[in-house]
Amino acid sequence: MVKKAITLCLLTFILLPLLSGVAQAEEVPDLTLYWVFDNPSYCMRDTGTIEFKLENNDVVLVRITWIGVHFEWMEEGYYFALDFSNNPVEVSPGTTEYIGTVEFEVYENAKYGKNLYYFLVEYEYWDGIKWVPDKWFTEDFEIYIAEPVSVIWWLQKEKTSYFKGEKILYTLNITNNCNRCIRVLSVGARGDWFPEGVYYFIEYPEAPVIEPGDYLLLSDLDLEVPKTAEVKWHNIKATVCYDVEEDGGWSETQCYEVPEWYAIEVLERKLPIPNLSGVFEILGGIGAAIGFIIGIFKKFLGKKDHTPPPPPSQR
Repeated sequence: MVKKAITLCLLTFILLPLLSGVAQAEEVPDLTLYWVFDNPSYCMRDTGTIEFKLENNDVVLVRITWIGVHFEWMEEGYYFALDFSNNPVEVSPGTTEYIGTVEFEVYENAKYGKNLYYFLVEYEYWDGIKWVPDKWFTEDFEIYIAEPVSVIWWLQKEKTSYFKGEKILYTLNITNNCNRCIRVLSVGARGDWFPEGVYYFIEYPEAPVIEPGDYLLLSDLDLEVPKTAEVKWHNIKATVCYDVEEDGGWSETQCYEVPEWYAIEVLERKLPIPNLSGVFEILGGIGAAIGFIIGIFKKFLGKKDHTPPPPPSQR
């Protein structure tokens, strides 16, 4: 077995930070293995690829006969591999050669979060007389298995108090962590004035599709504070319902409840109470105005009553 030292690095491919690495053997022959995954993260039931290159830092000729990767969700002794035993890949001293691409699948028994994997490289080197077979087990590395979606959300107004009947506006940023497309079927929010598990949903008949590694921004979403809500602090949460592309169709609907929540205060909208002294002053002013108008009206009627009759006609 050949020991080696490890240096991890991040490469950029099509503007995505892909999972990659390099492993270097410490014993003869001096070899360096480079690899890169086709996606920065994967979900259960995803398929992916790993591209390999091998650098020969030694003075001897090396031929690669087999290379494989073992993930911890696989049974021990099983690999996703490439077999070159019938046509070995030669790597001359001081050169780097492309080895090939291995396809793999994330089984459903993988766990969310970090999973371990390692590589096995079988090769032979020329010692000047004959080909000497050998194998190289790398140490363990980590690959991240993610939930199909990750969500960031926030309230659009910078305030924590809302009146009954007022709408809470919020925004969702939904990222596809899978190596397959995802459709967003509906999004929802709830306050704890609802029964547990009940959300106010906004459905999308023409479901937007998120490409692998891409994101979708949904804004001006709303949740109305009901008039029956208690006047106190409440917690509000959000959820996203989606399905994942698989086997030429779509999976069953899954819902992801966003772990982050917000606290808001619900207030009662009350009419202002007027100053009573001011009310009396207003009423007094109105009464005086009415009295003034009545007085003018009486004077007008009085003048009309005391008008002398016209003189008699002369014959």
